[in-house]
Amino acid sequence: MENWSPGDRIQYGGIAWSEVEHRSAIYALETCAATGWFGPNGPFSKEFSSSFAQYVGSRHCYLTNSGSSSLELAVQAMLRTGRWQHGDTIATPALTFTTTLAVLFRNGLVPYVVDVQEGTYVIDPDLLPEKCSGYLVPHLLGNYADVSSLPNEVLVEDSCDALGTFLDGIHTGSSGAIGCFSFYGSHHITTLGCGGALVTDDDDLFSIASQSAQWGRLGSAQNSERYSSKLTSGTSYDPAFTWDMPGYNMQMVEMQAAMGTAQLSRIEEFNAARKYNFEFLLEGFGDLEEFFVLPKVGVANADVVWFVFPVTVRDTAPFTRLELATHLENLNIETRPVMSGDVRNQPAYKTANILGPEAPNTKAVEQGGLELGCWQGLSTEMLTYCIDKTHKFVSGKTG
Repeated sequence: MENWSPGDRIQYGGIAWSEVEHRSAIYALETCAATGWFGPNGPFSKEFSSSFAQYVGSRHCYLTNSGSSSLELAVQAMLRTGRWQHGDTIATPALTFTTTLAVLFRNGLVPYVVDVQEGTYVIDPDLLPEKCSGYLVPHLLGNYADVSSLPNEVLVEDSCDALGTFLDGIHTGSSGAIGCFSFYGSHHITTLGCGGALVTDDDDLFSIASQSAQWGRLGSAQNSERYSSKLTSGTSYDPAFTWDMPGYNMQMVEMQAAMGTAQLSRIEEFNAARKYNFEFLLEGFGDLEEFFVLPKVGVANADVVWFVFPVTVRDTAPFTRLELATHLENLNIETRPVMSGDVRNQPAYKTANILGPEAPNTKAVEQGGLELGCWQGLSTEMLTYCIDKTHKFVSGKTG
């Protein structure tokens, strides 16, 4: 963000736009206009899905309209292949994002929530039940969640926050049966503000997920022999209008895919900036650990590209999260709470059947968690301003 001055807004997240994206957008617009096709599954989509699969290290990638849609498609595919069954208990953390839990309820599954590790914001694998039918594990805030002990055939990874995070050369989302990603406007890369992807090495999971994302139809007018399928009445019918599963339109369109390719070409630049910004903030907050739980990597040797810089105000601090957030927001420094808090306390799930024990670390995050931005559009001057204003706030409360 150029020409920033103290007092100007410091965004929590945003898009890093350059001539690379500008040229790509113009070219895609002109190409789509010339061909008459702005919809999904064109050449720009094929290029982006191939590049993304290669980056993540998966055989297949299907582009979607959001990370939430990717999760919905993943759960449907797990059920249709019999890896999960309706009524199964699925383990997931109490600290999460709403759609990670919503897709379980929508598909007749029972969440079993467990606590996160202090300072990591990711699931504590030692708290998982001995017997569980499946697992839906978010790599929350970009941190690497330990999934090493989980059977990959019944594991779905929510990597919506974690593009660029690896462990021993393995990208998040590629260890389980399916991995889900988000390209929302505040994420590591974006596809014109919204978008997502689903990755897998399994042919059946990919086939079911991609079909479900295309209304559940058997084929398209472009790639199917016309009237080659049959309705249950015996009538010959066009595969493009033959649906053998309930489905939705959850596809990414060509302009979005072109932007995704442009953004992905800059991923190492973005990752380096996010890592630098995170470490700069971590060092700047280092002498405030008496008052804050500072973030830490969840798995040793993980190469983490953090989504945000999270802190948790300790219950012994002489100030509250609300007081700090109000102070920073009044200075035009954007903040956010840390995702859901304990998701069982969200109004949407007040009467829901959610299993699992108390989660004290999640409770602490619910009451004291706060996120600052560390995205690639922030300058050192902005980060220094955030650090200085936080120190002055703390000094005023302790002094």
